[in-house]
Amino acid sequence: MIRILPLTGLLLVSACDETRAGVAPSPRATIQDPGSRPTSQPTEPTKFAGFRRLNEDDAVFETAIVRYANDDGAHVSLIASVHIADATHYDELNKEFEKYDALLYELVAPDSYRPKKGEQRKADNPLSYLQLAMKKGLELEFQLGSIDYTPDNFVHADLTPSGFQDAMADRGETLMSIIFDMIARQGKFAQEQRDDPDAPKPAKIDMVKAFRNNEGRHALRLMVGEQLMMLEGMAAGAGGDDDDGTVLLEGRNDRALEVLAQQLAAGKREIGIYYGAAHMPDMEAKLIRDFGFHKVSERTLVAWDITKRKDGEKRR
Repeated sequence: MIRILPLTGLLLVSACDETRAGVAPSPRATIQDPGSRPTSQPTEPTKFAGFRRLNEDDAVFETAIVRYANDDGAHVSLIASVHIADATHYDELNKEFEKYDALLYELVAPDSYRPKKGEQRKADNPLSYLQLAMKKGLELEFQLGSIDYTPDNFVHADLTPSGFQDAMADRGETLMSIIFDMIARQGKFAQEQRDDPDAPKPAKIDMVKAFRNNEGRHALRLMVGEQLMMLEGMAAGAGGDDDDGTVLLEGRNDRALEVLAQQLAAGKREIGIYYGAAHMPDMEAKLIRDFGFHKVSERTLVAWDITKRKDGEKRR
């Protein structure tokens, strides 16, 4: 099987922060109601994103929108993101974001900076050339070029570059230590997968046959889609052994929740937090424990529609 982890990992790390059988069921959005009686804690951890096979040939990668309420009648939705997805996924999110009084978003950047929707990346270095080639090859779009960050309800809820540097210094972290930690986690995860007989194994795909049959793009999307959640987690700094976490994940989450507290104090009643899926388990736990919210509903969106089609064939 072709190894694509290092290549795709580079793509997702960079995309994360710009400063840096039978008939298959429809893959469209579904609604899952966990029940009408609220609980102070989820009965099990929420799955904020994941790859799901529909049959031998087709699959989807889905993300969740999970809604929480408090006793004062305020609602917060955790909206899980992946940093590269189908264009239709970002179109759906742009419409979704219109409903919130405040939409808190992630991006290590100055507070005044807003990414420009539709802005094209320049292939002016080997990494950006690789990113653009994979984007084109997989027929995907980058989040920062597809989401409209200009509406008035958008609120920056992340560290600034200087704040990020200061937070790393306080924790004794450096960019190199974070990168090496990510590499170590990748190796640890791979070893655990090899040692665990019950762990799901990536499907073996005959790439030569796929390209001969004009299905190479679909085969690549299947392979990358299966590993996407792990790669997003590594890019976000998830899975470390330190109880205090890392600036890359927990430190940025804490900043987002500071902004949430400010928005609640300002009287906002319907708030969305749009952050990477790997950030969400920690975010959910703190929202429940520290803010007194309880989970009321969740629904899923299709981020990658990996239904089989010939290379060049338009999605139905």
